[in-house]
This record gives sequence, C-alpha cells and structure tokens, in this order.
Amino acid sequence: MSKELTEKQRTVIGIFLLTVLGAFALILLVYKRKFHPAVLFFVSVIGSGVIEYATGWVLYNLMGGVRLWDYNVEIWNWGNIDGYVCARSVLIFGVFGMVYGAWIIPRLMEWIKKVKARPSVIFSAILAVLVFADIIFGYIIMPIKNGGL
Repeated sequence: MSKELTEKQRTVIGIFLLTVLGAFALILLVYKRKFHPAVLFFVSVIGSGVIEYATGWVLYNLMGGVRLWDYNVEIWNWGNIDGYVCARSVLIFGVFGMVYGAWIIPRLMEWIKKVKARPSVIFSAILAVLVFADIIFGYIIMPIKNGGL
C-alpha cells in the first residue's frame, strides 16, 4: 500500500487548503467594510502570494518534503519563487478575490440577514455532510477499494 498522494489528490488538497484560507481571510477583511475593487485585487494578490508561499514552504521543509504543487514544472510560470508561487497564480487569485470581496460577500451577507436561522442551519448542515461524505468517499473508501492508501 502506497502512502504517496496522487497528482489529483495533491491538486485538490492544495487548491482546497489555499482557497479556504484565502476566502476566510477575505471575509474577515471585508465584513462590515467597503473597499474599492482595486484595493481588494492588490490585497488578494499579496495575501494569496504570502499564503501560497508559506503553505508550500512549510509543507516542503517541515512536513517531510511534501509538495502539493510545483510551479517549476508548469508552463507560464513567470514570476516563479522556489516553485511555491508564481505571478500567474497570484494574479488569478487577485481577480477572484476582487470579485469575491466586492460583489459576492456583500450580496451573501444581505441574503443571510433575510433568511431565517433554522432553514439556513439545516441547509448548511446538509452541505457540510455532503462535503465530508465526498472527502471520505474520494480519499479513504475509494483508495482502499482500489488497493491504495
């Protein structure tokens, strides 16, 4: 049984980890505040670069050489720093962070204020169960069934 992560598993874990950290940080930043979209873009670029580099460095240097992504082997890897971060990735995160912070979060907060508590808790619980079921099925049950893990 191999303990190596597949390419797909590394990609999904890396994207999930970085996206959740970045999205949570952006929610904390823009909650009850209004920023110009350009400010959100630059904050997202810098924040995502720091999170991406720090996560990649910690995983590689402190967790036994784990590399969930490596921009050294990618095309369009300009601005590459040690394979952990490149300009292409932080610019994409910047655009998505700007859209998320300027348009999605404010509308989501308005919608949440209008929704009654009980239905939203039930809906959130169902989504959480589905996410965790997907993780368990995709990363534990299927690899064991296929002779891995």
